[in-house]
Amino acid sequence: MKRIEPGLRERKRLATMLRAQDAAYELARTLGYEGTTVEAVAAAADVSPATIYRHFGDKVNLFVWDPLEPATLAGIEVTPGESPMAAVRRGYSGIFAREMPLSEDELLERIQFIFAHPQLRAGYEASIGEYRRALADALRRGGFDDPLVVDVVAAAVVAATVAAVDHWQSQGGEPPLDVLINRAFDALDEHWRA
Repeated sequence: MKRIEPGLRERKRLATMLRAQDAAYELARTLGYEGTTVEAVAAAADVSPATIYRHFGDKVNLFVWDPLEPATLAGIEVTPGESPMAAVRRGYSGIFAREMPLSEDELLERIQFIFAHPQLRAGYEASIGEYRRALADALRRGGFDDPLVVDVVAAAVVAATVAAVDHWQSQGGEPPLDVLINRAFDALDEHWRA
Protein backbone atom coordinates (compact mmCIF):
# COMPACT_ATOMS: atom_id res chain seq x y z
CA MET A 1 0.00 0.00 0.00
CA LYS A 2 1.52 3.31 -1.10
CA ARG A 3 1.47 6.23 1.29
CA ILE A 4 -0.92 8.93 0.10
CA GLU A 5 0.31 12.48 0.61
CA PRO A 6 -2.30 14.96 1.87
CA GLY A 7 -3.86 17.24 -0.71
CA LEU A 8 -3.70 21.02 -0.72
CA ARG A 9 -6.84 21.46 1.38
CA GLU A 10 -5.56 19.06 4.05
CA ARG A 11 -2.12 20.71 4.10
CA LYS A 12 -3.77 24.12 4.55
CA ARG A 13 -5.98 22.75 7.33
CA LEU A 14 -2.97 21.27 9.15
CA ALA A 15 -0.99 24.51 8.72
CA THR A 16 -3.90 26.50 10.18
CA MET A 17 -4.15 24.08 13.11
CA LEU A 18 -0.43 24.30 13.81
CA ARG A 19 -0.47 28.11 13.58
CA ALA A 20 -3.39 28.22 16.04
CA GLN A 21 -1.68 25.82 18.44
CA ASP A 22 1.56 27.80 18.25
CA ALA A 23 -0.40 30.97 19.08
CA ALA A 24 -2.13 29.23 22.00
CA TYR A 25 1.16 28.16 23.58
CA GLU A 26 2.74 31.56 22.96
CA LEU A 27 -0.17 33.29 24.72
CA ALA A 28 -0.16 30.74 27.54
CA ARG A 29 3.48 31.57 28.30
CA THR A 30 2.40 35.04 29.43
CA LEU A 31 -1.30 34.65 30.29
CA GLY A 32 -1.33 31.10 31.65
CA TYR A 33 -3.74 28.42 30.50
CA GLU A 34 -6.81 29.94 32.17
CA GLY A 35 -6.05 33.41 30.82
CA THR A 36 -5.65 32.18 27.25
CA THR A 37 -9.00 32.44 25.47
CA VAL A 38 -10.04 30.93 22.17
CA GLU A 39 -10.82 34.44 20.95
CA ALA A 40 -7.29 35.66 21.77
CA VAL A 41 -5.77 32.60 20.08
CA ALA A 42 -7.92 33.17 16.99
CA ALA A 43 -6.82 36.80 16.78
CA ALA A 44 -3.14 35.87 17.22
CA ALA A 45 -3.42 33.12 14.58
CA ASP A 46 -5.36 35.38 12.18
CA VAL A 47 -8.37 33.05 12.04
CA SER A 48 -11.89 33.26 13.41
CA PRO A 49 -12.92 31.66 16.71
CA ALA A 50 -15.27 29.49 14.62
CA THR A 51 -12.23 28.11 12.78
CA ILE A 52 -10.64 27.15 16.10
CA TYR A 53 -13.81 25.40 17.24
CA ARG A 54 -14.26 23.68 13.85
CA HIS A 55 -10.73 22.27 13.86
CA PHE A 56 -10.30 21.50 17.55
CA GLY A 57 -13.76 21.39 19.12
CA ASP A 58 -12.65 23.13 22.30
CA LYS A 59 -9.78 24.86 24.07
CA VAL A 60 -8.44 21.66 25.64
CA ASN A 61 -8.07 19.94 22.26
CA LEU A 62 -6.37 23.06 20.90
CA PHE A 63 -3.58 22.45 23.42
CA VAL A 64 -3.41 18.64 23.28
CA TRP A 65 -3.73 18.11 19.50
CA ASP A 66 -0.79 16.08 18.18
CA PRO A 67 0.49 17.46 14.86
CA LEU A 68 2.28 14.16 14.16
CA GLU A 69 -0.86 12.01 14.37
CA PRO A 70 -1.88 12.33 10.69
CA ALA A 71 1.67 11.48 9.57
CA THR A 72 2.02 8.47 11.86
CA LEU A 73 -1.31 7.05 10.71
CA ALA A 74 -0.54 7.73 7.03
CA GLY A 75 2.89 6.15 7.42
CA ILE A 76 1.53 2.70 8.23
CA GLU A 77 2.08 0.72 5.06
CA VAL A 78 1.69 -3.02 4.97
CA THR A 79 4.15 -5.38 3.33
CA PRO A 80 2.75 -8.86 2.59
CA GLY A 81 3.67 -11.30 5.34
CA GLU A 82 4.58 -8.52 7.75
CA SER A 83 3.28 -8.41 11.31
CA PRO A 84 1.08 -5.51 12.45
CA MET A 85 3.80 -4.48 14.92
CA ALA A 86 6.42 -4.37 12.16
CA ALA A 87 4.13 -2.20 10.01
CA VAL A 88 3.61 0.24 12.87
CA ARG A 89 7.28 0.34 13.72
CA ARG A 90 8.23 1.06 10.12
CA GLY A 91 5.54 3.76 9.95
CA TYR A 92 6.96 5.44 13.05
CA SER A 93 10.57 5.10 11.88
CA GLY A 94 12.11 8.51 11.35
CA ILE A 95 8.78 10.30 11.81
CA PHE A 96 10.28 12.89 14.15
CA ALA A 97 13.04 13.85 11.74
CA ARG A 98 10.70 14.00 8.72
CA GLU A 99 7.48 15.43 10.08
CA MET A 100 7.93 17.12 13.47
CA PRO A 101 7.09 20.82 13.11
CA LEU A 102 8.56 21.62 16.55
CA SER A 103 12.02 21.42 18.01
CA GLU A 104 12.45 18.83 20.72
CA ASP A 105 12.72 21.65 23.30
CA GLU A 106 9.40 23.13 22.12
CA LEU A 107 7.76 19.71 22.26
CA LEU A 108 9.12 19.11 25.76
CA GLU A 109 7.81 22.48 26.93
CA ARG A 110 4.36 21.65 25.55
CA ILE A 111 4.23 18.16 27.02
CA GLN A 112 5.31 19.47 30.43
CA PHE A 113 2.67 22.22 30.17
CA ILE A 114 0.00 19.59 29.45
CA PHE A 115 1.16 17.40 32.33
CA ALA A 116 1.11 20.41 34.70
CA HIS A 117 -2.58 21.18 34.06
CA PRO A 118 -5.09 18.51 35.16
CA GLN A 119 -7.69 19.60 32.59
CA LEU A 120 -5.15 19.28 29.78
CA ARG A 121 -3.81 15.98 31.14
CA ALA A 122 -7.37 14.59 31.06
CA GLY A 123 -7.76 15.83 27.48
CA TYR A 124 -4.42 14.27 26.55
CA GLU A 125 -5.51 10.94 28.01
CA ALA A 126 -8.82 11.11 26.10
CA SER A 127 -6.93 11.84 22.88
CA ILE A 128 -4.79 8.75 23.50
CA GLY A 129 -7.90 6.56 23.39
CA GLU A 130 -8.99 8.21 20.15
CA TYR A 131 -5.53 7.67 18.66
CA ARG A 132 -5.57 3.99 19.65
CA ARG A 133 -8.85 3.52 17.76
CA ALA A 134 -7.50 5.43 14.74
CA LEU A 135 -4.33 3.31 14.76
CA ALA A 136 -6.38 0.11 14.86
CA ASP A 137 -8.47 1.41 11.93
CA ALA A 138 -5.28 2.19 9.97
CA LEU A 139 -4.02 -1.35 10.56
CA ARG A 140 -7.34 -2.80 9.40
CA ARG A 141 -7.25 -0.63 6.26
CA GLY A 142 -3.73 -1.94 5.75
CA GLY A 143 -5.03 -5.47 5.44
CA PHE A 144 -4.79 -6.91 8.94
CA ASP A 145 -8.11 -8.58 9.51
CA ASP A 146 -7.91 -10.20 12.95
CA PRO A 147 -9.78 -7.61 15.06
CA LEU A 148 -8.35 -8.80 18.38
CA VAL A 149 -4.73 -8.78 17.17
CA VAL A 150 -5.18 -5.34 15.60
CA ASP A 151 -6.70 -3.92 18.79
CA VAL A 152 -4.01 -5.50 20.98
CA VAL A 153 -1.19 -4.16 18.77
CA ALA A 154 -2.73 -0.68 18.69
CA ALA A 155 -3.17 -0.66 22.47
CA ALA A 156 0.38 -1.94 23.05
CA VAL A 157 1.91 0.62 20.67
CA VAL A 158 0.01 3.48 22.27
CA ALA A 159 0.89 2.32 25.79
CA ALA A 160 4.57 2.03 24.84
CA THR A 161 4.54 5.48 23.23
CA VAL A 162 2.80 7.07 26.22
CA ALA A 163 5.29 5.44 28.60
CA ALA A 164 8.18 6.78 26.51
CA VAL A 165 6.70 10.30 26.41
CA ASP A 166 6.03 10.25 30.16
CA HIS A 167 9.58 9.09 30.90
CA TRP A 168 11.03 11.63 28.47
CA GLN A 169 9.19 14.62 29.93
CA SER A 170 9.87 13.59 33.53
CA GLN A 171 13.61 13.30 32.73
CA GLY A 172 13.79 16.77 31.18
CA GLY A 173 13.94 15.55 27.60
CA GLU A 174 16.80 13.09 27.88
CA PRO A 175 17.51 10.93 26.01
CA PRO A 176 15.81 12.14 22.81
CA LEU A 177 12.17 11.10 22.43
CA ASP A 178 12.69 9.04 19.27
CA VAL A 179 15.37 7.03 21.09
CA LEU A 180 12.97 6.30 23.96
CA ILE A 181 10.14 5.35 21.61
CA ASN A 182 12.47 2.96 19.78
CA ARG A 183 13.52 1.46 23.14
CA ALA A 184 9.85 1.05 24.08
CA PHE A 185 9.18 -0.67 20.75
CA ASP A 186 12.25 -2.87 21.30
CA ALA A 187 10.72 -3.94 24.61
CA LEU A 188 7.46 -4.77 22.85
CA ASP A 189 9.27 -6.74 20.14
CA GLU A 190 11.32 -8.64 22.71
CA HIS A 191 8.39 -9.56 24.91
CA TRP A 192 5.96 -10.05 22.02
CA ARG A 193 7.88 -13.16 21.01
CA ALA A 194 8.53 -14.36 24.58
